[in-house]
Order: sequence, then structure tokens, then C-alpha cells
Amino acid sequence: MKPATLKYGTALGISVLFAALASPPAYADRLVIPLTDTDSLTHIEEFNWFGGEDDFSAGISFADFDGDGDLDIVSVNGRHWPVADMLLLNDGKGRFPMAAEIGDWRTTGYGGCLADIDNDGDMDLLVPRDWLPVAVFRNGGAGNLTATGEIGEAGAARGCATADLNKDGAADLIIADRKGGSFIAFGPLGPDARTLPLPGLPAVGITSGDLNSDDEADIVLALRGGATLAVLLGEGDGFAAPVLVGDAAWESRSVALADWDCDGDLDLVTAILSGANRVFLNEGGKFTKAVLIGPEEEVSQGVRVADLNSDGRPDAIFANEGQNAVVINTDGLPQRTLLPGNEDTYDLAVGDLNGDSLPDIGFANSDASNTLFFLIRSGDAE
Repeated sequence: MKPATLKYGTALGISVLFAALASPPAYADRLVIPLTDTDSLTHIEEFNWFGGEDDFSAGISFADFDGDGDLDIVSVNGRHWPVADMLLLNDGKGRFPMAAEIGDWRTTGYGGCLADIDNDGDMDLLVPRDWLPVAVFRNGGAGNLTATGEIGEAGAARGCATADLNKDGAADLIIADRKGGSFIAFGPLGPDARTLPLPGLPAVGITSGDLNSDDEADIVLALRGGATLAVLLGEGDGFAAPVLVGDAAWESRSVALADWDCDGDLDLVTAILSGANRVFLNEGGKFTKAVLIGPEEEVSQGVRVADLNSDGRPDAIFANEGQNAVVINTDGLPQRTLLPGNEDTYDLAVGDLNGDSLPDIGFANSDASNTLFFLIRSGDAE
């Protein structure tokens, strides 16, 4: 059964919701794309990009890999073709003048997860791959990522998440597998990690959080068939049978957790490939109502949430096949803005790259250079 969908009732309301910025103004050497009266995204065309169209980028992550206090970038590349993954070091101002290939081999990377898997105080990297096991890279300090083995079997991995599922203080890894081979690897993460298979669903995206306020980590899978999402509620020593959310016609590729309606629980903000993007509202751990936050023709492959305008409400950023989109979550109708570009964007990351305490956005484009957009507020110089 399809969940009830909450729609906006007036033609004016729909036009406001789905309105896109026609032509962002140019300021000196940069584009400025207004989001609200006070907040904009800026992009400097000649500097805010990295990688190329032959990298087939499928994952992007921000973390401090070299221990200097700012966020660096990992670009995971390849998809179905062997390409080198890259680490780019931040100079503290949101510029990335140093980069290095990760590992000795070019492989079929499909996303990436961050965790301090050896408890030495620096960030390590786990890379799901197509036709290969998950790669493990330990950080030896200063961003020196070294391959230290693999986890699981070769499959069709498409995404990952990390969380301490069993509350033992070690990060665990959850892998989404397109052909039904999804699994959990329990920390300490490495070649000897204990694994647990998940239900054989066509999963391509994954996230984890406490959906029913029982202090147990739950898992949400984004599905490419059978339903939009699958929710697996934690039961202390395992997980309940998956509860399917949405409809088989609404295939998804990514899901993020956020209290979209500000009622105290986590909702499912979903990037949908075959229909309008939706937020499945949490009502006591059930997800039978959905709010549309995009047009039917939008093809979205990734989603992240962040409070872009500092109003206490989560906003959504979508990685699209075509123009990427930002949805500002207002008390009334959400305000949607399209960003310049027409790439095949597979993933995105959000974090403060230039030290101004505002969230910035990176997009992993599979058919073009990857791009960075920096949030600015009225009165900011940069």
C-alpha cells in the first residue's frame, strides 16, 4: 500500500515550491546563488572543482585526515571501472592545493565511510566497491592512508554507513548491496571482522539512527525495487524483519534522517530516482505519511540534510541527474532552488570547509569534474 501523500493545495504554492533560480548573478569571479534573503551559495568556477569526467566519481566525504583542524576531502571513484581514489588536503581556507592517490590499486569504488577504526585518534577510510570486497585504509597520521586488507566478499556494494550498533565502543560497518548481499561488519573493523548478512533486498543506500526512541540503532535501506525504503528496527541482539516503506514505483538511492517536521523524532528524507523526492514522516516508528519536496521529473541519487539558514529546521540538498537542488524547510511551503550545472551527480557531502562556521557542499559528479559550493551570509566578505 502506498503511504498517504501530503500535497500543497494551490497552484501558487506549487509554483513556489518547484521554482528554480533562472540565472544566478555573477559577482566578480564567482557565481552567487541566493537561497534565502540572507543566505547564498557561492561557486568560483576556475577553483571550486577537482577530478575529471573520466573518474566516474561515486562518493565524496569530508573529514580531518591530516590532523590540522580543518576538513579534507576524499573522492571515491570508479563505479564499475578501475579508477584511483583521491585524498585532497585543505589549506584551512577551503582550498585544496595538495592531493594524493589512495592505495596502490585503482578499483571500482562506490562511496566511502569514515571511522577511527583503530582508536588512535585519526580518521580511517572504508570503501565499498563493485565486484570487490570492501577496502580498508588505515591512517598512519598526516593523511597517510594505507591499505590494510578487505572486509566481506566480492559483490555489488553501492553504499555504506558506520555506527556503534552493538554498543561496544567500536565502529561497525553496514554495507548496502544492489544484488542482495548487504551485511554488517562488527568492529574492530579489518579482515577478521565478524559479519552478519542482512535481508536480501536490492539496497543501494543506507543510514542508521534511533527511529523509535528505544536507545537502539536502527537501519534504513534505500531500495532499487520492491519498495522505496526498508526499515530494520534494532532489537538489542539483532534486527526485526524489514518493514517496507513507500512503493515499488518510487525507487530510491539515498536516505537521510532528520526531524523534518520538528516533532521530536527522525523522519526519512529520501532521494528518489523515479518520482518526486519525499519525506516519510515518523509517527511512532511508522512511516505511512509522506510530504513531497520535489517535482515528479526530478531524478535524485543522493541526499544530505543540514540547517543551511540557521533557523533550527533541517534543510535538504539533493544530488541529481541534472541540476542539483537545495530545499529550504520553512514553516510554510519548502523553497526549492536549482544549482548551476547539468551533471550526473552520485553523491554529496556537507561540512565547514573554510572555517567560517557555515556548512559548505561538495558534489561527486560521475560524468564531470566534482564541484564545491560555499555558503555565505549577508555581510560576509567571501
